[in-house]
Amino acid sequence: MSLIRPEAQAVLTRWRDVIIGGAMMVCALVWGFGAAGLVWLMAALLFVLGAGLAITGLQRARIAARGGDGHAPGLVELDERQLSYYAGEGGAIVILAEVSRIEIEISGASEDARVDDMRWVFHRAGQAPVRIPADALGADRLIDALAGFSGASYENVIRASHSAAPAQGKAQFLVWQRPAPQAPKSRPTLH
Repeated sequence: MSLIRPEAQAVLTRWRDVIIGGAMMVCALVWGFGAAGLVWLMAALLFVLGAGLAITGLQRARIAARGGDGHAPGLVELDERQLSYYAGEGGAIVILAEVSRIEIEISGASEDARVDDMRWVFHRAGQAPVRIPADALGADRLIDALAGFSGASYENVIRASHSAAPAQGKAQFLVWQRPAPQAPKSRPTLH
């Protein structure tokens, strides 16, 4: 038996990193106020760590709780730089260094579609895209996988998580795309 209602527990879990980061910053301010030397330096370090935790927690909390509770088939695991998706009807292993584009697609209503039909799509050169349901068990790890992609758009992830399914077709949100390779600049030769 829990002393906290399940709805309140879900809200606290969603905002946990923001709460802990804020508490770290408050403790750092209390310790650092009027302190000098090593104590002040430790308080400043604690404040910076708390701010980092609060900022990343805020990004994560703003993403609507739309998936990851296991209603869709499959299991997602993230190990080192490899994303594994296991499902009864197949699955895939994605080496994150080979990914060329990441999208989120939201399907329109169909007869066999669930209410929530959001999928992460990982594109790799020369291979079929891998579609992972946002409602698969462990799908919240996909946000952790974005940390390795410089310039990933967390705002598009937030926008996709709050968007409604279109009446027909698919809505697509670009999360990250590998920059086009730059042609080497030619250098003048001296003869």
